[in-house]
Amino acid sequence: MISRPGKLSLLIGLQILIISFSSALSPDDLSSSAHDLPLSLGGAVFMDDDADGFRSANETGLANLTVRLMQDGAMKASALTDRQGRYIFANLSPGSYRLEADPVAGSSQTAPGGGYYAVTLADKPGSGLDFGFSSSSRLQAAGPLREHPIMRPAPEEAALWASQYSASAKAVIRPETAAMLAAAPSASFSLLDQLQYHPAERDQGMCGNCWAWAGTGVMEIDYARQMNESDRFSIQFLDSSYNSGCGSNAACCGGWLDNLADFYRTKKMIVPWSNANAHYQDGSRGCGGCSAVPAKKISTSPNYKVSSISTSRIATQGIPQEQAIANIKGVLRQGKAIWFGYFLPDALSWNGFREFWGGKPEDAIWEPDNACGRTYSYQSGGGHAVLCLGYNDTDPQNSYWIMLNSWGTTAGRPSGLFQVAMDMNYNCSYPGLGYAFYWMTLDMSYG
Repeated sequence: MISRPGKLSLLIGLQILIISFSSALSPDDLSSSAHDLPLSLGGAVFMDDDADGFRSANETGLANLTVRLMQDGAMKASALTDRQGRYIFANLSPGSYRLEADPVAGSSQTAPGGGYYAVTLADKPGSGLDFGFSSSSRLQAAGPLREHPIMRPAPEEAALWASQYSASAKAVIRPETAAMLAAAPSASFSLLDQLQYHPAERDQGMCGNCWAWAGTGVMEIDYARQMNESDRFSIQFLDSSYNSGCGSNAACCGGWLDNLADFYRTKKMIVPWSNANAHYQDGSRGCGGCSAVPAKKISTSPNYKVSSISTSRIATQGIPQEQAIANIKGVLRQGKAIWFGYFLPDALSWNGFREFWGGKPEDAIWEPDNACGRTYSYQSGGGHAVLCLGYNDTDPQNSYWIMLNSWGTTAGRPSGLFQVAMDMNYNCSYPGLGYAFYWMTLDMSYG
């Protein structure tokens, strides 16, 4: 006779199997609805010793400080930080929240740059909502400005980027736009008011993802133009998801506008900055490591659907200066921001730009073509990308493009802006590299 297990032993075996299976999975691996997940908001309050707005591993938490949870303009709860500076608000319902921290005596707040966090909770708990403070005396005695990284592509990658620019469709200037510019060529024009941003938070830190900041700005302006709605889009979503968020091909190692377009063509959605864990947290990460936030922790609810996205080039190379200027103006006047990628050939020229950025006010004009003709060094030269938002040529002797950087703010640059001379050499080039300047934008549709 064959022996068969009894009902009790079958039930016990089944329970063990279920427990073992469940314990092997994290909450992100389980297909649960928003109501099945415990929603919370948490982070830490810390002493920002280097005052860079990002928490480093050796920066200590601050105990017994109050963090307030706000909703609809009223305080919903408050929490005191523990000995490690940590706090958490648990058992929250889906909704929109705001987090604020009480000031620290004798210190100034360095993070977040806007002074508070606005978070939309939907299906994942939010973390990394850290508040940084630095002593006022340390801020006043601060040394040289932090040196942000530049992109240093290998020769084959630089050649690929140039070929992608050349292969892009040419940006279309509508006849009525060209006629308007011809009839009244001198003007002051800016798309900055279409952009939602806190200048101090627009800081890439030690991550070389300037290309993503500039490209995301182009998307934000385009969405505002087409959908009549302004919002901040998540840089962290791209950082965490692009090439798995790790290694020498991660977002912090540099990229081109085509890389951003390819990413969103695949993802088919844009994640708001205010989603859980979608705020920028990679400022202390450099090339070669991993993003501070695993992609699976970032909430994609809500999101904006992307139907199509492609790059287009603004013709500036191999044509007269006057036509190059007209083409750039035409794109801006049609409500589209511009991704401006530029290369400087060596350490001398990059030191000059950094001195300009850190030592001059926002109304100073940078001449980007002083190094034209110098041999490009793949060791000390490099590239950077910024967002072109407008221009001012009311003074013919001092006409300029309006650029928004991703290097935060300085004492002289409270808005994170700088100006680039409009009468630059658009055909500037370097032996060993090729053209120095690339003007591009995005063509997008949503739904």
